[in-house]
Amino acid sequence: MPSYDPRAFVTFLKKGILEWEQTASPVPSQRFLVQAMVEAARPESAGAIVELGPGVGVMTQPLLDRMRKDARLYTLEIDAPINEALLRNVVDPRLCAILGSAEHIETLCAERGLGDVHRVAALLKRWLLGTHQG
Repeated sequence: MPSYDPRAFVTFLKKGILEWEQTASPVPSQRFLVQAMVEAARPESAGAIVELGPGVGVMTQPLLDRMRKDARLYTLEIDAPINEALLRNVVDPRLCAILGSAEHIETLCAERGLGDVHRVAALLKRWLLGTHQG
């Protein structure tokens, strides 16, 4: 796992405590969960991946590490300071960090010319996602 700017974790901790409904955790996801999620996503065979709620990038960098050189990773983060921390921690030309809510994923991705999405990865807490009615 790459090392991260400690300020990113302080930002996440503050948000996790003060805005529990948004983060549902005071700390980013742990390495074993990240490894399992990245393995399941099979990033090496995807042209475009959308990561929901990347936080400070604990899954973002491992996804990029295994993605093709011509692939793109779109991240969708709702919190501006956490999105800024992500951009400080993960520097890669294949990364397109989007500030916005996952409920607007279609519009936000379309605005950036993203057509087909090959994978969606998320470490969002299940209760944050709610129930899809439709």
